[in-house]
Parts: sequence; structure tokens; C-alpha cells
Amino acid sequence: ILSLFGLLLVGGCGNTSTTSSYYYYPDWTPDGKIICVKKTITSTSGGSFVFPGGEETRYYITTMSDEGTQESNIKEIGGIGKVVASPLGNYIAYMEGQYLKVLTLTGEVVRAINCEISNFDFDLNNMGNKLIYNIYDYSNGINSYRMYIIDVDGNNKGLITVMASSPAWRFGNVIIISKLSTM
Repeated sequence: ILSLFGLLLVGGCGNTSTTSSYYYYPDWTPDGKIICVKKTITSTSGGSFVFPGGEETRYYITTMSDEGTQESNIKEIGGIGKVVASPLGNYIAYMEGQYLKVLTLTGEVVRAINCEISNFDFDLNNMGNKLIYNIYDYSNGINSYRMYIIDVDGNNKGLITVMASSPAWRFGNVIIISKLSTM
């Protein structure tokens, strides 16, 4: 029985693995690179009974050249969500669950802002020091939209409007939103 167990353990040495990458939410960095969320799936097969192989999924904030080469993973994250780089290149913001996370360019977390729910949209201002985000709350059958401005460090949160969505704030003090109407 011991030799059979040893044979099963050695059988794992013949594993083969392949990795596939998928890219989500592309945006531009100020220096002309692409920033996005990359999902990698590594599949291992050909294992033994004890180590049969399997699949591993990981997510990264990634930059690459405008040709799609020279990839560089900035930080491993927990899932797929929108990512943007500030126009001055000082911060990266991304959504992960109900949090809007702000990073330095090296991947250090500056702040994790609790947006209450995981259904939200956001953008950074032109100086990279403020965020605008709105949440879409469909709980209890009521559509509730709230839009906030907040400093990247999580301070000075202020409600600016309700019943608006899809904020875009990149130049000056002008914020573009989608105004909703009831028909």
C-alpha cells in the first residue's frame, strides 16, 4: 500500500498547465499606456488521483503599451471592476465589491472608500485629488441614485445630486452626467 501511495504522489509530476488572459475596462494613462483589469485562468491537467489538476483564477490591475505589449501587473486584486488612472498620473482608482479603492502608481493602497453597495460608477477629477461616484440602489423595488464627490483620502464626502448616473469628470470643474427621467 505504501508503494502505491508513493506512485500516486509521483504521478503529479506530469502536469501540464496553460494560462489564458482576458482584459476588462480599458482606460488610458497620462503617458499613453493602457490600464485595465486582467483576469488570468491557469488550468492544470494530467495530474494524479491525489493531485488531479484544476483551475486557478486571478485578477490584476495591469498596464501595457498602446500596441498591447509590455504588460506590467501593478497589483493583484479581488475581481473584475472598472479601473481609471488620474489625468496627472498620481493615482489609480478601481472598484472592488462595494469599495472604491485608490492606489499610488506602485500599487500602495491610499484609501478604500465604502460606497455602500457594489453597484456604482466613478471617475477622477483632472487634478487626481477628488473622485465623483454614484450608486445605483435597487433594493426594495425602489430605484435610488445618489452622486457624491469625495477627496481621494476619503474625506469631505458630499452629496451633489440624485437621479443622475454615469459621471465623467476629467477636465476643469465640469462634470458630465446622465440625467434620468421618468416616463
